[in-house]
Amino acid sequence: MKSSFLLSAAALLGATTATLIKRQSPNDESGKYVLPINSPNFYHGQSSAAVTLDQHSLLLDGKRVMFFSGEFHPFRLPAPELWYDVLQKYSFSVFLLHNHRTIPLDSRSVARQAAGFNGVSIYWHWGLSAPNADEVNFTYHNDIAAFLEVAKEVGVLVIARPGPYVNAETAGGVQAFSRSVTFLIIIQADFLDGLPTFPFWHVRILRSTKMHGIHSMSSVHDVLKDMPDIYGSISEFAKAVAPYQYPDGPVVAIQSENEFFTSQKLGIPGLSEHMQDINDAYVDNGLTKIPTIHNDKNAGAQYSEPGLGKVDLYGWDGYPQGFDCDNPSVWKELSTQHDANHQKLNPAEPLALFEWQGGAFSYWSGPGYDQCYKLINEQFVNVSPLVTFDSAYSEPALAARYSIRFGVSFELRLVGIHVAQNNYAAGTAIQNLYMTYGGTNWGNMHTHTIYSSYDEDRKLTPKVDELKLQSYFLHASPDYLEVGRVGVRSASNYYVTHLNSPQTDANFYVVRQLSVATTSDTNFKLPVNTTLSGAIEIPKGGSITLAGRESKIIVTNYPFGNSVLSYSTAEVLTWTTFDGIDTIVVYALEGQYIETAFAVSSTEVEQTGAEGVSIDIDDGVATISGSPSGLTIFTIGNTRVIVADKKTAGSIWVYHVGPDSLYDMAPDIPAVWVLGPYFLRSATVEGSTLNLLGDINGTTTLDVFASSEYTSVTWNGEPVALEETDIGSLRGSVTLPDALSDVTVPLLSDVDWVCADSLPELALDFDDSDWVVADKTSTGRPQKPFAGKNVLYAGDEQESDLFTGQWVWRGHFGGNATGVSLAIQGGYSFGYSAFINGHFLGSDQGSSHSQNGVDILRPVFNFTSDQLVDGVNVLTVIHDSTGMNQDYNVNDEFKEPRGIRGYTLLSQGSTLDFDVWKVSGNVGGEHAPDYVRGPYNEGGWWFERVGAHLPGYDASSWNQSCAPYDGLAKAGVTAYRTTFDLDLPVGSDIPLAFDFALDSDAPHRVLIYVNGWQFGRFLSSLGPQTSYPIPEGIINHHGTNEVLISLWALRSTGAKLTKLDLTTRGVIASSKRATVNNVEAPGWAELRG
Repeated sequence: MKSSFLLSAAALLGATTATLIKRQSPNDESGKYVLPINSPNFYHGQSSAAVTLDQHSLLLDGKRVMFFSGEFHPFRLPAPELWYDVLQKYSFSVFLLHNHRTIPLDSRSVARQAAGFNGVSIYWHWGLSAPNADEVNFTYHNDIAAFLEVAKEVGVLVIARPGPYVNAETAGGVQAFSRSVTFLIIIQADFLDGLPTFPFWHVRILRSTKMHGIHSMSSVHDVLKDMPDIYGSISEFAKAVAPYQYPDGPVVAIQSENEFFTSQKLGIPGLSEHMQDINDAYVDNGLTKIPTIHNDKNAGAQYSEPGLGKVDLYGWDGYPQGFDCDNPSVWKELSTQHDANHQKLNPAEPLALFEWQGGAFSYWSGPGYDQCYKLINEQFVNVSPLVTFDSAYSEPALAARYSIRFGVSFELRLVGIHVAQNNYAAGTAIQNLYMTYGGTNWGNMHTHTIYSSYDEDRKLTPKVDELKLQSYFLHASPDYLEVGRVGVRSASNYYVTHLNSPQTDANFYVVRQLSVATTSDTNFKLPVNTTLSGAIEIPKGGSITLAGRESKIIVTNYPFGNSVLSYSTAEVLTWTTFDGIDTIVVYALEGQYIETAFAVSSTEVEQTGAEGVSIDIDDGVATISGSPSGLTIFTIGNTRVIVADKKTAGSIWVYHVGPDSLYDMAPDIPAVWVLGPYFLRSATVEGSTLNLLGDINGTTTLDVFASSEYTSVTWNGEPVALEETDIGSLRGSVTLPDALSDVTVPLLSDVDWVCADSLPELALDFDDSDWVVADKTSTGRPQKPFAGKNVLYAGDEQESDLFTGQWVWRGHFGGNATGVSLAIQGGYSFGYSAFINGHFLGSDQGSSHSQNGVDILRPVFNFTSDQLVDGVNVLTVIHDSTGMNQDYNVNDEFKEPRGIRGYTLLSQGSTLDFDVWKVSGNVGGEHAPDYVRGPYNEGGWWFERVGAHLPGYDASSWNQSCAPYDGLAKAGVTAYRTTFDLDLPVGSDIPLAFDFALDSDAPHRVLIYVNGWQFGRFLSSLGPQTSYPIPEGIINHHGTNEVLISLWALRSTGAKLTKLDLTTRGVIASSKRATVNNVEAPGWAELRG
């Protein structure tokens, strides 16, 4: 069959090239597998473990599984009750046989996640779990066991990626405390998808002052051994995860490191030993039932080869489209290197893409996520290239990738269809989309290139339908997991990869345009192999049409139940067997010509539904042809084919029913299909009744396709009046409750506000006697001060632990100074203001990396005589941090300080200096008293230090007649506080957000605190983010909310908010619980009282 395919290709296409490229041999490749040191062995046929692997796929209990997952960072969603809702929307196709409590999430932020995943990949954040040297805790939003319990209940498999490093564009990728750690371990920062998330306190472990100085040390490994918390944290994490290893729980793999290089690759001793120590720590602490993995930065063979640190399952990542959201119509051409890399590096293991581009980031002053969506839209999901990583990483936008990739909740705005389907052409069996749900960079968690949001606009997009189409097909096609590549060929206008299953002779032809620049239709006939008719061209009438940037998987000899599609130019969505009738759904874009052929033993046809396609039976072969619109159903004997247009197919929700269906989406598990609802959350079976739980955003028609044993349906507990339809469904209608017809939230301009000056430090008589004295004269960092005798870096140099947010510096001096020269560093787009004895000197802001990338500002101020006083003068400098640098270029960039990088007190004819510098920052530093929100939540403004943002603060002494809409008439910082009640309707999911308006005429910077949680940073003249979603549980939908808005005016004329609205992002009738409890966190009385 393979050779005849190649002959027919050459014969039919003439100038077309036809190349045989073996991908996976049907022969046993186990002899090529390299068993890692100390591994329990998870190779299929050699292991009794429930989780095994071979050259084709993962296997669970001996059954092949397509692991299709999305990345989720639980620490970015600090409302654990919402984890359930997120994971439900990952795994909507698992139909559970027991009742679930359902927990809501902002429907816009997660509805995209309803995309057919059977897995989730998670990072864990050590900065939150180990905030200081004295503790490692897995509680509250750091509770890994609680998360795994949710995943287990929902039925989502888990790849755990605990570090000790994480990606995720957090502050430096590492806790701020780690900034001056000068040991080699930070080398991970460059080769990782981020930096180590070691706790801030690691800054006090000083080694060589440059990363490259590690060569003077015995090894990286020795340094790590001096840091028992690293392996101690790993061990504690392993102990927490061990009870949840499959089959006792959902965890099927554990990542040892991320994009970490071997000692041999870099010529640095100790790296490979470190990797091996992590592998050993996992095994020693009970992780003996699941394989270790490594996500390589590219197909670079790091830890795929024999030796120290080798993992059980090697894979790599790819970001083929890059992150140039300013030019969303420009796509990179596709490459086809995955297969060659796989065969070269780990042919005995499945092809695993542990991070595949799931969206694109925006950045300060950037185009925003609407433009990023255009770059990484449903077309990109459809095509998905087999990228060549060298070329991908040469892009300028990717040079900063690890610093800036995302911002709040990352979209399941999936990378184009175009891109994903070529992954399948390479035989990818493990695919994780990064990101899928990211959450919010709450507090001061983000790195300095990105803002609060990972994906500000989180409503349902066409991507979810595209992902459903792909995931349903993959889960319904077990033959795909054992295919071998027969060949590839390019014609004048299209490119095709042929995969064949040696078990059933099923063929998969992945076709796309030759160039991704093609936005017009491409028409052609495709040479294929069929058992029924031999080597033929399809379709026999008309052509296959690829719309611009469209890809398709065309099948032949495709089995479904006891039936077989001979060929179909319409793509397969899914199939199941209802009441002994094998039922399959095929689809194409409306207006495209399709043909689907299959053998039949009868000439009696029952046709129902829409017109536009017809059937012809000739010599025992039925051929359906035409252009789909809506649903058209053909039933012949025990075979039923449903032809749908692509939009209709994307509205189908598939749920599997059966005692073994928790993690199993295979087609041999019975299923039900539901068309119509905005989201179908879960279901239960009770006798002959299907109990459906889901969400709707308007009056909705439900069409339920199921076994005839189900005769009644409930929707969110209410019976649905049903009728049988001519298309074979049970049809009913559900409507929005009356209470949702007119939902209102308070107008913030109508509520009562109070305010207080948050810069009392400007007063000459302000008492800073208990502040930290900044008297250090040296630093271990390679970034030395530009001028001045004192090192004025926030954090470690001062032994103050003041690492995050905002700082207030007060420099005391006497003498006849005429001015001051400063260098202030706070990250891209940071801001500062300076005052002398309370008199405003000036303010400025840095700029985005996408512009000229300014993170250090160097103002020079001349004092006037009226600004100075006899005796002691005080220079006050306030500034914020937009997050810590990362270290992509292996040059200690992550150690770039935050603070005053240099200073010179100017004078005429004499040398003057400051007598003393004082600094104030976040209360408690790394030992922040807030044991729930942790040390990232707060900064050092006065209102934060006194706890005015916390619930229960007494603001009765504040100014009672002011509002942020009035603002302040001078440069400075004012805190505005209000309370309001919400009582949103029961049975609703109503996402809320705070909306602002850009204003470059009166530039200002704003922090948003909701019930004690910092959930947004607004920069009025830089943007682009103006809308800040607040998840339920942080904002109370059924009670009192205490909100504080800080307004930092950067000009002498002051500033005010031209817009501050509490808005609804949609009104959804939901099956979530009536109330999501507010996250229990301490208030003012406990933390400051």
